[in-house]
Amino acid sequence: MKRSAATTDDGETPQTDLHVSLQVSQSPSQTLAPALPAYLAGLSPKARALYESGMDGAPNTKRAYQSDLRHFKRWCAREGLTPFPTAEGDLANYISYCVDLHPLDATSKHFARTRPDATAPQGSDGYATVLRRLAAIRKAHDLFELPYTGQDSRVVQKVLNGVRRTTGTQQLGAKAFTFQELTTVLSLLNEDNPQEFRNKVLLLVGFFGAFRRSELVALNLHDLQPLVDGDGSLSGFVLHMDHAKTNQTGEKMGKLLPRIETDGGASLCPARTLERYLSSLQQQGFVEPASPLFTHCVKVSRKNPRTPYGVKRGTNRLGDSSVNKIVKEYFGAEYSAHSLRVSFVTEARRRNSDDSSIMSQTHHKTVSMIHRYTRFQHITDHNAALTFG
Repeated sequence: MKRSAATTDDGETPQTDLHVSLQVSQSPSQTLAPALPAYLAGLSPKARALYESGMDGAPNTKRAYQSDLRHFKRWCAREGLTPFPTAEGDLANYISYCVDLHPLDATSKHFARTRPDATAPQGSDGYATVLRRLAAIRKAHDLFELPYTGQDSRVVQKVLNGVRRTTGTQQLGAKAFTFQELTTVLSLLNEDNPQEFRNKVLLLVGFFGAFRRSELVALNLHDLQPLVDGDGSLSGFVLHMDHAKTNQTGEKMGKLLPRIETDGGASLCPARTLERYLSSLQQQGFVEPASPLFTHCVKVSRKNPRTPYGVKRGTNRLGDSSVNKIVKEYFGAEYSAHSLRVSFVTEARRRNSDDSSIMSQTHHKTVSMIHRYTRFQHITDHNAALTFG
């Protein structure tokens, strides 16, 4: 997720890469990580860059790992410990700290700076967050080729088993909306209003394409390939993606945005709505292939007859945090940008789509992830017992 300064989950400005994040230290005696091994230090700048790129993950994962490593560094500093290499006893104690009540990451510096007289809110990490923090620590050891037992340690395994037994492992995840709820929202959006038209297309593309928000805002005009039937009519679009969370090597991937018939007719068809949106952009002069599909809207005077709604399309790419705000605006605070993706999976399974057809759109690697993304709200939803009689 794109963040402005001081907007990571611990209130600090994000580092530019994992290596830089590891080198940041509160004092010279508390260096977070040692120098790279001698044979790596002798690499050319190009080879060094390729090595570190090979250690990287998805941008959002990198940001989460950077935040997790800062969290671990602060804990080590308070305990007077050397972070790397991490002793298995220290790792077990760190896990215990994470699941106990402690000051929330988001308040560590930002809260103290803005509300110095108040008591910082307390919280504890869930099982999934603990595993992510451990993954970040393992990544740091891998980068610097340090010995690490981590989750392979019998002590750490027993502590993690204890966490599972006492706190559980279930993640709440994003809430799913129904297809009927989606069409109800879309029917209320005015395509003459640039901002509402953008939001309508974003929700349609996000849902039918089962997009992650980072993928959605990364789309450019040249990523859209229209599909035409033999009679020349539009049958859909292929939306190409060069990079995604599960595709870090730039292999060609695509998502289908189909032409479908709904009760709302062409106004709710994803392909035809996107076609009208692209025509609107062309009329406004946005024809550069590298232009982002979704941009911020800017406020303008309502007195101008060309802008009666007081907004027009801007040139700055929409940020992924804005997708989150848009979804919450139309569906409620309990929903998030990820609801677009989980809602597609849930609705597709409700319509008895098989797992492989869902995975061809979501690009999940395993069937277990499809099941994890399914959000049936009630036991009577999609229950085999109802098929008898």
